[in-house]
Amino acid sequence: MDLIKESSKTDKVISDLDYKLAYHELGGSAPDTRFLLKNTSRNEKATGIKSTYIVKMDEIINLSSKMDEEGNLNWNAPAGDWTVMRIGYTCTDSHVSTSSGDWQGAVLDYMSKEAFDFY
Repeated sequence: MDLIKESSKTDKVISDLDYKLAYHELGGSAPDTRFLLKNTSRNEKATGIKSTYIVKMDEIINLSSKMDEEGNLNWNAPAGDWTVMRIGYTCTDSHVSTSSGDWQGAVLDYMSKEAFDFY
């Protein structure tokens, strides 16, 4: 892998990546999650990262086969600078806590555009 070139730099960063990766809960019984489906910031006043690097899809290496049963990565990375990202989520079997009558049931799958549109 070539070292990242300055020509690969861009100011088009992924907004609210920590929410998109589910590092934080959004709170509330039915928060507005439409910002997760697009690259528009939840908080327009947020500053954060000003630039990043473009990664070509054909340069991404799927390391799933390098994980053991306990989730440990066993991979001898080639020389160079690497960023390893582990992304995934699962339904939590959470139920709406502030509901009554026909509104009782499972919490909305916030990562599904179809579920949100249906809601």
